[in-house]
Amino acid sequence: ESIEGNGDFQIDKFMQISQECHQTLKRSQLSNNDILFSIAGSLGRVAMVNKEILPANTNQALAIIRLKQSSMIIHKYLFSLLKSQIIQQQINDLKIGVSQPNLSLTQISNLKIPLPPIDIQEKIVKECEAVDKEVESAKKENDKLKQEIENYFQDIYKKSDTTYKLNDENLFNIFIGKRVLAKDISQNSSDGIRVYSANFYESFGYTKKEIKSHISYSANLFGLVEEEHSGGAIAFPRKN
Repeated sequence: ESIEGNGDFQIDKFMQISQECHQTLKRSQLSNNDILFSIAGSLGRVAMVNKEILPANTNQALAIIRLKQSSMIIHKYLFSLLKSQIIQQQINDLKIGVSQPNLSLTQISNLKIPLPPIDIQEKIVKECEAVDKEVESAKKENDKLKQEIENYFQDIYKKSDTTYKLNDENLFNIFIGKRVLAKDISQNSSDGIRVYSANFYESFGYTKKEIKSHISYSANLFGLVEEEHSGGAIAFPRKN
């Protein structure tokens, strides 16, 4: 939870332990330039440890990748590579048919990576850093515009004389998605219909199988079901 999708740390989500506990947990102590790889929850998120967050430890949800001194690998090259679709696709392949996705250290060890000469790695790192700067600049501008939109809605809400609830049957239809089991999900776009889950910005996968009838409104809306990819509620304005 403390690693964002772009590899930044969310420091406000860090937990704290005592110095005594830190000294006891030798195996989980982090070092500068360690690469962290999430193996539970949001699989495949990657971050690189810097001196600003040290001393620090990690729990069992993150694998620590530490380069040996003899390795002909640039830390930032490996960090950028692990965030790429080359690796993410390998992770997606491992998730197929698994209801509670987790990765083992063996699976992480078997990920295949390209390893060009050092000079090529350096060139790739420079290009990645240039793109990252452009992305960060665009993100700041996007955040600024989103805040302006939010301000507009806040202003409208404060000035509004009347508010409505989504359960107003004269205005809205509200219903839930259907149950789709993890074993019925494929990452192959030729397999049929897109399936969306909690991440609305991209589909989780595809399914050929006929979707089962929906379960109870309250259980699905609040995520109280065992099967994955079944949560969510959609509200539409009525045609009249």
